[in-house]
Amino acid sequence: MLLGDAVTHEPVSYEINLLPASEPDSTQKQTQKLVSSGTKIQSLGGDGGLDKKSLWDYLDQKGIKPVIKPDENALTDTDCLPRDQAVRERNDVGYKLWAKKHSYGHRWTATEGIFSAVKRVFGEQIKATSERGMEKEAACKIWAYQKLKRGRKSEKQKTPQTTTYLCNTAEFNSYQYNGIWKQRTKRGCSQDAEPEKGPRLPLKI
Repeated sequence: MLLGDAVTHEPVSYEINLLPASEPDSTQKQTQKLVSSGTKIQSLGGDGGLDKKSLWDYLDQKGIKPVIKPDENALTDTDCLPRDQAVRERNDVGYKLWAKKHSYGHRWTATEGIFSAVKRVFGEQIKATSERGMEKEAACKIWAYQKLKRGRKSEKQKTPQTTTYLCNTAEFNSYQYNGIWKQRTKRGCSQDAEPEKGPRLPLKI
């Protein structure tokens, strides 16, 4: 699961799981780590898979604008005020106007675009067979994409301290682990993207 910057179109943070995991929980964990490291986040967007009240509340508490698609039948009188407000606005103006106003479509050029590029350049399949090998291979693909994206510049560049719009996706599912996932125990790893230093491996699991 990956958080990408819709302005730079670069990965900002990612989490690798060998079994399907909760998108909202992964997003919140990664966002918490970015915030604690001093990254300034203006907004965070995602599809309905991120529509969890605890994530809405966390983003609101941190002053991060949630641009998350609420459930079509979501109520407007729950104990989650920021989500209730978004649902009311979406219902009043309609989904298309709501999405345009809040730039909901930015998530496609960020995370979806990143995974599409990674798959075109490095292939869709993970060839490693061990758990640790799969984690390393997936991490290295993201790291290598960042290197290519930045044109292999010689000067050091850090992850932007102002991230204007983070987006989430779970497109690692498109890597064809499916036949392996069911046979393995639930283990995962989390790592911030650091293109100049390379992935800090071995990854902590």
